[in-house]
Amino acid sequence: MVDDGGPHGEARAVAESVESTRAAGSAAGPLTGDEAGSFRITVHRQVNAGPAAARNAGAARARSELLAFTDDDCVPHPDWLAALEPHLGVGDVLVGGATVNARRADLCAEATQTMVSHLVEPRAGQAPTFFPTCNLALRTASFASDGGFDERFPRAAGEDRAFCDAWRAAGRAMVYEPSALVDHHHALTLRGFWRQHRAYGQASATVHRMRAAAGMPDAGRAPVSFYLGLLARPLREQPPARAVPVAGLVALSQVATVAGRLRG
Repeated sequence: MVDDGGPHGEARAVAESVESTRAAGSAAGPLTGDEAGSFRITVHRQVNAGPAAARNAGAARARSELLAFTDDDCVPHPDWLAALEPHLGVGDVLVGGATVNARRADLCAEATQTMVSHLVEPRAGQAPTFFPTCNLALRTASFASDGGFDERFPRAAGEDRAFCDAWRAAGRAMVYEPSALVDHHHALTLRGFWRQHRAYGQASATVHRMRAAAGMPDAGRAPVSFYLGLLARPLREQPPARAVPVAGLVALSQVATVAGRLRG
């Protein structure tokens, strides 16, 4: 666990809580023998350097053959790792799971999750192209050889897309595992929603420049069908009373993204 300049002692308290719960026998099951003795969480505290640097610091200190990433506002389901792990024994694979908005009453959070899910879930006949870092796993050696996350992205925006782009450019496989679930507790005000998606847009401008420089075949913008599907998704998935406001917020997210791209 990496404490990227957060409130002093908070990460340690979380680690101790997880360790005590696990040792007592939580939903993941009780530990015995050598397994119980080997389970521990190491907390690395650093001056705030951004999520890319924090994840790289955590990966550099890992001693396992496998790496799994999640975020500080996420709660993985008990069988999360068990769902991801089988894919990692068959080669150089980046595995991503499904993320669920845990704040259902927060329409801004719901709209953001709608957009992320639309990006993550592969469309018919196509391989995945993007996984957010709140829910992905890979082999430690693969992470090191790929160079880790690009620390030129100082905020939680763009570094995951750049990592996935570099992974695909190297000819490596990506696998989507929808049963690997993580609950996302991300409270958003309307102002915070706008700022977040504007930041996504700024990062997106950098990512597209990197794609073009690398000669990636999909360096351009997504087709119109992608955006039409994104706007229609809340109308298919949400109850009638929520469908229109969530769809409106999804549309607003794209306006904010464009504003960010123009600034980026």
